[in-house]
Amino acid sequence: MIRRAPRALRPCLLAVYWLAMGVGTHWPEVHDFAPQAVLRLPHADKFVHAGLYLGWVLMWVWALSSGGKWVGRRGLAMILAGGAVWAMIDELTQPFCQRQPELSDYLCDLAGLGLGAIAVLLYRRSQAGSGPRMPESVGSPPLR
Repeated sequence: MIRRAPRALRPCLLAVYWLAMGVGTHWPEVHDFAPQAVLRLPHADKFVHAGLYLGWVLMWVWALSSGGKWVGRRGLAMILAGGAVWAMIDELTQPFCQRQPELSDYLCDLAGLGLGAIAVLLYRRSQAGSGPRMPESVGSPPLR
């Protein structure tokens, strides 16, 4: 059985995830560590970018939600805005590490943020129809 992470541990796990993202997107020869099967896929790095930022949204929502409350739509919007800013910073700082920033990488980061938000909202909607509803966060309109 999988145990839930203690509430105090969630921000620490988010920080580790975020640090790993930063290292992975700034490491000069990160492609040397990728399996050859992945490298043969066209545009594989774009899927990695989207996946990293999808995970970033999920980690933030998980880290901030507890006790039956979730971050709310306003909180989710703030996570997305922060993610868009972070993705831009992430791309713009790559030249300092002998990496080349790409607009297409940034767009894939944004796509991952959007997919993460969709996943969160779909999960919330699926939970609304099964059993007791989780209480909404303060100031958040009910999900319809």
